[in-house]
Amino acid sequence: MKHVSPPNRSSEEWAEARHAWPPQIRRVVFAAPRIPELSGGSTAIVNLSDALAQLGVEVRHISIKPGMSRPTHPTFTLIPRESLHAGPTFRGASGPLGKAKALPLAAFKVVDRRLRARALRRELAGLGRETVLVFTHALARRELAAAGWQPTPGGPWLIGQHHSQFASLSDESWLIEALPRLFSDVDGFTALTDEDAGSFGELIGVPAFGMPNPLRPAGLPPRHPEKLAVALARYSPEKQLDVMIRAFSQATEAPSLNGWKLELHGEGPTRPQLEAMIESLGIADRVRLAGPTTDIQSVLARAQVNLLTSRYEGFGMSILEAADAGVPSVVFDCSAGVRSLVPQGAGLLVPPNDEEAFAASLRTLLLDPELRSAMGRAAQHHSASFSPARIAQRWGHMLARVTGA
Repeated sequence: MKHVSPPNRSSEEWAEARHAWPPQIRRVVFAAPRIPELSGGSTAIVNLSDALAQLGVEVRHISIKPGMSRPTHPTFTLIPRESLHAGPTFRGASGPLGKAKALPLAAFKVVDRRLRARALRRELAGLGRETVLVFTHALARRELAAAGWQPTPGGPWLIGQHHSQFASLSDESWLIEALPRLFSDVDGFTALTDEDAGSFGELIGVPAFGMPNPLRPAGLPPRHPEKLAVALARYSPEKQLDVMIRAFSQATEAPSLNGWKLELHGEGPTRPQLEAMIESLGIADRVRLAGPTTDIQSVLARAQVNLLTSRYEGFGMSILEAADAGVPSVVFDCSAGVRSLVPQGAGLLVPPNDEEAFAASLRTLLLDPELRSAMGRAAQHHSASFSPARIAQRWGHMLARVTGA
């Protein structure tokens, strides 16, 4: 396979990744609920896709619903008319006349879904053992099955995935039944850590492998640090951004820390509640809901601390991205994936959901510039373990075991 060394990455790493990759695997297809979008799972898939393409592997994406931005790899969208299929056709249609008026739309929707399902089957037809088909979520496997696709002898190797920690299944209990049913026939399954892989493997009954997410393969801009803490997270309940805001307010009560600010970059349903909290605490001049960003590197170039207060978090791409920029994190110790990203001396792990301890840890870091600098250097050194080349190499070793190469 043709090898082109990317900028700012070791050519030796890419040579090792190329050597580890099974030569008979020439194509990888990722099937996702929606790609690309602003989520850790989607970011990880795109980053890995870029790395595999760098090795010379053909990469395709199947997105069940349209992505939120322009795709960077050839992408087939199963339901491009998402709004058309968003709800029941006959909802609100009262009486025989109303239902009769809705019939043409109902018929069109049925035909549209059938045509898209047929197109999907054509997209996957003829793919053989030179191809790996990766289901990045149970929803993707379910939708492909609903569209009439089924594995066949001599067809692609199948890999299942789950981009969150095993403990998060308690909040999505339907997956406890769905995962074994949907993935019992796959050739392998990847989870974010070895610990999670053991649990998923036991639940599903297939070989499971710990496979961390790769870093974004992008250059870093020059740093211009301000007295700024940042959060890169959805405005949603599991991220517990209300806890973060209160802890930041408490940590910066001392006059010597009043100059510090917090920016939260994301979007989601809890925005109104967070805005109200910021106003009620009287910290609107220091805490800002900055909305989503597509330029994470520029945000981190201004920051000195990264914060994460999730109730659960499979891997925490924002921790890894901050580490790559030399920014240490203060995070709740909520999963094995998070612990793998914050080794001792490279950030601060706080007991889960302990708001007082989070505020105290943050205050310690804000008061000590030498500690911030040392932890930032350690975090950046650790982030090298998650370079695209190294993760591509791990995928090569995993696929060699799965395929018997």
